[in-house]
Amino acid sequence: MINLVGPTLLIVAAGVILLAIGLFWQSLRMLGGELPLDGELASAAARRHDIVRADDKKAEILTALRDLQTEHAIGRLDDADFAELSARYREEAKALMREVDSELEPYRARAEELVREALLKARRQK
Repeated sequence: MINLVGPTLLIVAAGVILLAIGLFWQSLRMLGGELPLDGELASAAARRHDIVRADDKKAEILTALRDLQTEHAIGRLDDADFAELSARYREEAKALMREVDSELEPYRARAEELVREALLKARRQK
């Protein structure tokens, strides 16, 4: 009688390895932008990009505000110009923060739930 267990296991192992390589290759193509993301992932990626862009813009505005304060403090910028530019930058920063808040609002309840669960778990482990 011929023992087929060894060759069968080898064929199954080879199939699993090929499947893993194929999935890995597809994920690399997707991450590299070669393959389109499915609808939900593409939407999440776009939202993340918008939030990162808004956060970067907010950092730029806050840096500009610090620079304005420095320029005003050393006398290079008069009070009227400082008040006008400072108000403009502050409104722009507020608008960006509202934009980020509105983008994150749908996820806030789930995030709060996850935090509560983590805190309860941490208390139980003590």
